[in-house]
Amino acid sequence: MIKLVVLLLIVLFGTPAFAFEIEPQVKLTSINFEERGISEGNKFMTGVAFSVSGGDNWQWSVTPELWQMAEPADEDPEIPDQGVIINAQLGRKFTLLGIDVVPVAGVYAGRWERQGNDKYKGSWTYANFADVPFGVNLKSGIFYAKLNLLLPVFVQTDYVTSWAIKGPHEMLEVGIEYQGLTANVFRRRIGFDQLDSDIYLTGVGFGFKF
Repeated sequence: MIKLVVLLLIVLFGTPAFAFEIEPQVKLTSINFEERGISEGNKFMTGVAFSVSGGDNWQWSVTPELWQMAEPADEDPEIPDQGVIINAQLGRKFTLLGIDVVPVAGVYAGRWERQGNDKYKGSWTYANFADVPFGVNLKSGIFYAKLNLLLPVFVQTDYVTSWAIKGPHEMLEVGIEYQGLTANVFRRRIGFDQLDSDIYLTGVGFGFKF
């Protein structure tokens, strides 16, 4: 059985089967939150991530993230102030005109928490969610782009549990990688359509691969 698993990994991810890269990341972002079509304001948020990736033709990545509001909520308790996310993707690389093209799909799941929104009855204080990301990753020289969409399929709060395909919502990243150093700008919309709520993250990220 063990030999079969090792053989499968070799076929999928290349030889050696367990070669991988590790990339710690720091993210600085503005979080904008909308509920029932009304913008509730912006706050400064920081994030840390730890990406593990590997493969040659078949490429995989697993990236857990921790997010924390970097300023007091004050008069904005309705804005989510902390979150945890795990983003796992699998894709197949093709090369077109010297550009690495990797169609990808996977799982994007996590939890966001906030104090609540007194303006609405039954206001949620936590939201567990699961989305299906799909799209394409591109790389040419030191430049790369990740053009993904998120399909929300599940959300659970202190008041509701819902399974329904919604969206899609954008998850975009453009950056450079040079001698292991990475820098990027990104924009994400994490939509809780079942709650009529949207989180927008817009910011920059820095990392180092080894």
